[in-house]
Amino acid sequence: MMRTVVLCALCLMLPLGSAFAQLTGKIAYISGRVTFYNALDIHVMDPDGSNVVNLTDSGEISVDPGWTPRDISFNLSWSPDGRKLAYKVGRDIFSIDLESRARVNLTNGDGFNKSPSWSPNGAKIVFMSTIITAPSGGNIFVMNADGSNRVQLTETTGIDGHPQWSPDGSKIAFHSARDGNIGIYVMNADGSSPRRLTDDEDADMNPVWSPNGSRIAFDSGPSSASRLNGSNIFVMNSDGSNIIQLTFNESFDAVAWPTWSPDGTTIAYGLIVGDPGSSAPDLIQVQLLDLASGEVTPITNPEVISFWPAWSPGKGPSGTQVEAMSWGSLKVESR
Repeated sequence: MMRTVVLCALCLMLPLGSAFAQLTGKIAYISGRVTFYNALDIHVMDPDGSNVVNLTDSGEISVDPGWTPRDISFNLSWSPDGRKLAYKVGRDIFSIDLESRARVNLTNGDGFNKSPSWSPNGAKIVFMSTIITAPSGGNIFVMNADGSNRVQLTETTGIDGHPQWSPDGSKIAFHSARDGNIGIYVMNADGSSPRRLTDDEDADMNPVWSPNGSRIAFDSGPSSASRLNGSNIFVMNSDGSNIIQLTFNESFDAVAWPTWSPDGTTIAYGLIVGDPGSSAPDLIQVQLLDLASGEVTPITNPEVISFWPAWSPGKGPSGTQVEAMSWGSLKVESR
């Protein structure tokens, strides 16, 4: 498959500058100080990395030590009104109210559940679940936002994961190994008419829609045991056309977990340095990429691990959803 490479998107490591000055909303992420596999909490910060708040403050989130960083599926999902977050703890999906900090178990031990995504109208949550005890395989389900009325949307012997609602609520993007190598798919919100969007030798994972629904960002890397070395962020049209590589620097071990700013001008993601297959990477940090200028800046403390960023919904400075539709000064080449 022909892909386009945007060169030097990670070459500019600058202090937070004018490219990010107008960013709105909040960024939620997972972070911890002890080890990579336990004592993790949900934090929320401003887009410039300031005003950090520990929401859970309990170290309740932990990782199965058999998994590698890109596999852990700890994505956070904001409710459309920005008042709650859905997240995974152990085998269950919880919601937390940001003001009261009240937590609700939405799945209550029924299967192994992860990767929640709130519907645009706030009524439902789509997620991945298995009915077996091992954390492998799985299909996509949907439930009411209170955890009731669970319905299975896909049925495959492979892996369907990381489902994400389109902004208009009509479709769901997800990654799947149903046809062998992991690729990005899209289906109708009722599970019908699944269609593969990416088909190449790499593992394409963790799709996320742009705020206006015209594009999908995802991470992609070699389909190896760790599925992590050399992974980068890509973006494509929502029909799978015009795939563009946004991050391309071999000095970084991996970048993953993209999330869009509310105005569509910026993507936050996780940078992983070290041996991605090990239990103790040297660095896992949240960074911002301005799509027009290519400016990149880290926004989390390098002395702690920080990953799986999720940008809250919101409006741009003008009160409207506006997306950057050009790549500014970035040099675009085909490979």
